[in-house]
Amino acid sequence: MYILLLLSVLGIFIALYISTKDGWCGIFEVIFDVFFGFLVGGTLGLLIAIIIGSFIPDKYTENVEVPEYKIYNLQDNSNVSGSFFLGSGRVDEKMAYTFYIHTVDGYVPMSLETSTCAIKETDDIKPQMVSVKRKFKNKNFDKWAATTDPTICHIIYVPKGTIVKNYNLDAKY
Repeated sequence: MYILLLLSVLGIFIALYISTKDGWCGIFEVIFDVFFGFLVGGTLGLLIAIIIGSFIPDKYTENVEVPEYKIYNLQDNSNVSGSFFLGSGRVDEKMAYTFYIHTVDGYVPMSLETSTCAIKETDDIKPQMVSVKRKFKNKNFDKWAATTDPTICHIIYVPKGTIVKNYNLDAKY
């Protein structure tokens, strides 16, 4: 992003000017000032890029599916977490999809909350998890702006017949 680079370089020059305006000082002070100027300029550049990106209308963005992982199994379950301290606390239970992906180290389990996922049955593609990300239609916007939350949701593609339709009515009086 150009704005991040511009403000980082500007921060370095301002830091060099401030550290040398009264005469040359020690090398460690100059190095610290350059690093601090780069850090402050980069942070301001990132904030300005996010602010610019938040004002760009939705008609200039599009949702793109980005393949992330091929999955090897899928299970829905609940993740239980909580905390207790001195006899009081809380327990949270969230539904999640758990699946294995293949990496160079072998098969690794991953888990995604069901509130951020959608399941699609298809025989057209192999089982996989894709992320739906927001991107700018015009690539020049990427040079000056940043999206605040690029990942919108996840889609898990599974073979047809994977989802079992099960209706159970237990109306006891």
